[in-house]
Amino acid sequence: MGNLETRVASSTLFNMFGNGVRVSLSFLQAILVAKWLGVAGYGKVNLILGYTSFLHYLFMVGFDHTLPYFLSTQQKDVSGKEMLKSSIGISLGLSLSILIVLILSLFLILPGTLCEDLLWPAIIISIQMELSALGFLIGGYFRANKCFREVIVREQILFPLASLFGMFIFIKVLGFTVLGYAWGFFLASFVALLYMLVTLKNVKEPKPGPMKTAQSQDFSHWGTRLRFSFPVGVMATLEPIFNFSAIVIAGWLVTVEEIGYLAVSVKLGFFVTLVLLALNPIFTPYFADLWQSQNLHELKKLYQRVVYWCMSWALLVSFFFAVMSRECLLLFGREYTSASPVFLAVLPGLFFEGAFGATKLSLVMAGKNYINVFNFLLAIFLNAMFIYLGHRWYGVVGVAAGFSLTMALLNLLRAFQFYWLFRIPPLSLSTLGKALASAALLSLPLFLGAAYSGLLIKLAVTLALSLVAAGMLFWSDRKILLQRMGL
Repeated sequence: MGNLETRVASSTLFNMFGNGVRVSLSFLQAILVAKWLGVAGYGKVNLILGYTSFLHYLFMVGFDHTLPYFLSTQQKDVSGKEMLKSSIGISLGLSLSILIVLILSLFLILPGTLCEDLLWPAIIISIQMELSALGFLIGGYFRANKCFREVIVREQILFPLASLFGMFIFIKVLGFTVLGYAWGFFLASFVALLYMLVTLKNVKEPKPGPMKTAQSQDFSHWGTRLRFSFPVGVMATLEPIFNFSAIVIAGWLVTVEEIGYLAVSVKLGFFVTLVLLALNPIFTPYFADLWQSQNLHELKKLYQRVVYWCMSWALLVSFFFAVMSRECLLLFGREYTSASPVFLAVLPGLFFEGAFGATKLSLVMAGKNYINVFNFLLAIFLNAMFIYLGHRWYGVVGVAAGFSLTMALLNLLRAFQFYWLFRIPPLSLSTLGKALASAALLSLPLFLGAAYSGLLIKLAVTLALSLVAAGMLFWSDRKILLQRMGL
């Protein structure tokens, strides 16, 4: 393997390691905070986080994500640090006005008594989000200068570690509740931003020369850079708007306790999704290289292999969580076991997100960012409609089912769009048959294992079967996995 490929494999492995650390720490944080605050407190925390995040991204309209991607395509015609200083000034000015709008909007959106309880946590979390946006902005400058490890350390290791430590201090030691959660997030963003500022002096400017993408675009002109970065920034903004819209809509329909159930179910389900999506960075450089060389035959083989791998793992993990739903929810506390129907309603949508997550990345690498923008706009509308109808028919379980249905349709739409554009199906008939056959064979012993009443026996049976299935999956694809990892 060449020297460049070795470096690419090394950086993607480090990225996967960082993703694994971030997912694990975020999951641990969710478990501990849910235990410390109880169902009602956890519902309030996620309600205020959902509202502030939703409003933040809605009013930013892609700005805080467009600037980092604009910086990542910088050239030597303008000093990178000068661009960064100007961008920070613009971002700070816009952030101050947005903070005022956020505070005023909370009085209009939240119910009266709830607004009084959550006003100060909302202000603190809003400021925290502006600090986090500044850190992401500086991260765009780091990416432009090929300093990926500093960005990974900040976003995937330092921030979750600092937030976990901060929440332990403010909630468990000092006795704050929702306000402690907000201060913990604020501390994490401040520490992560400080780390980026300290390491900024070590960055070396890139050598002169136009940057090329998979489509061989020349980014020497600022207009080209903006046309590339703006759709990416808007797409990155619409995704959290879609994710948080479920909480925003549910805040008007269900109680705070039911929001706690919904939040725990989504957190547990997203743990499955994020673990699967953490595998995708291994293959990202290879997708880009194959698309750049227009080697569509090899791209098809690799794309179908990645989707098959993710779908197989998604089936495996989804069956495990479906069988062990009540036991998994016990991790958050006994009072959360009532959320089992809500979790089972969320799980199918998250399965599709994990199985077809590579399709979104493929559309980005092919320069079709505007398609992802359209997809998220459509998904936000469908999410509101399905959640409203689901609540009318089935209450909080219907809310979860509406969100799940939207995620499933969104990912199936992505897969169809990629096939329509490039005539590359996500799965061949043979691999689809293998995935469905393995799912059928796996489901029977798992549900037989669920028949045991003892928790330890049930857990041992499901874990043993899952490990056997995981070993079989790895063994069948060991050559391509080891090759892509550079081993």
